[in-house]
Amino acid sequence: MLPSLAKLSIHHQPHTKLVTYESEDDVGVAMDNWEAELMEGGVDRGNVEYDADGVEEWRDDNGRLLRALVPDDGRIAFFEGEKGAEHIVRIERPSDGRKQFLEGDKLGAERLVRQEWPDGVKWFYEGKRGAERKVRQEWPDGRKQFYEGEKAAERVVRQELPDGVKWFYEGKRGAERKVRQEFPDGKEKFYEGEKAAERKVRVKFPDGKEKFYEGEKGAERRVRPPGRLAWFNWT
Repeated sequence: MLPSLAKLSIHHQPHTKLVTYESEDDVGVAMDNWEAELMEGGVDRGNVEYDADGVEEWRDDNGRLLRALVPDDGRIAFFEGEKGAEHIVRIERPSDGRKQFLEGDKLGAERLVRQEWPDGVKWFYEGKRGAERKVRQEWPDGRKQFYEGEKAAERVVRQELPDGVKWFYEGKRGAERKVRQEFPDGKEKFYEGEKAAERKVRVKFPDGKEKFYEGEKGAERRVRPPGRLAWFNWT
């Protein structure tokens, strides 16, 4: 999807544009300086101003920018900072209910750190502005999923469940396969195979004992340990 641009007239600052960029499952927000003259002619309506593009700006009695409404999609940017040094801290999007949180104490240097969705899901990001990468996703039920990799190439590496069970993954983005499962009591299960076809091959217990398996996913059967003639009663 191509970026959606909207201008914000910030007094005492170069004219700027609010930039949003979207991919299949990742969204970033940034502020870029726009090399142009500051637009004049905004209409003062008390503490609300309208710039030449119809963007509504709310200011306090000292002229400090508090928030701005972009009319094309209704998104609202919230600002903090002294007059002339305002920076974006949050963007709310009524179209889908999403909230985006940013950090950075300078206009044009904000970076995305978190997104919150109406269903309670939260996405967390790390990295410099324009290169924010997704590192964690949390669900209201306590589930957590962790990612590694650069922006637009983040891959799942671990999932933690509310009951203490942990799943570990390997593989490129979109092809992550389960390789290990850990339980709170110390038991571990190991898997082999491509994504969605992972089969259990070994179970390791806290006391060091192990069980081995062969067969396709869902039809694994216990077999003798490698290199040993017998381990338990087969009858």
